[in-house]
Amino acid sequence: MARRIALICLILIAIVDGLIAYLAVLFSELVFGRHEGFHGEPGVVAGWLISLIACVAAPIAGFILWAYRRAGVGILVAVLPIAGALLLLAS
Repeated sequence: MARRIALICLILIAIVDGLIAYLAVLFSELVFGRHEGFHGEPGVVAGWLISLIACVAAPIAGFILWAYRRAGVGILVAVLPIAGALLLLAS
């Protein structure tokens, strides 16, 4: 039962991470000046790219950890991009 609840949590977290990645691409013109172009400051481009990769890779790592019976760690890893986005909004 606990594995099933962890799986449901991971699915919901993966959806939220996907929405954060979608919003990052959608609003990339605010970061770079052009839509989906890497014409901004190198540090900003690197930060944007790392956050986009984290939004995609974290849920995958969470599901892999869930498959290896490490559901708690998998949920924690999958939530990291959401926590980072919230910290970014709070600052």
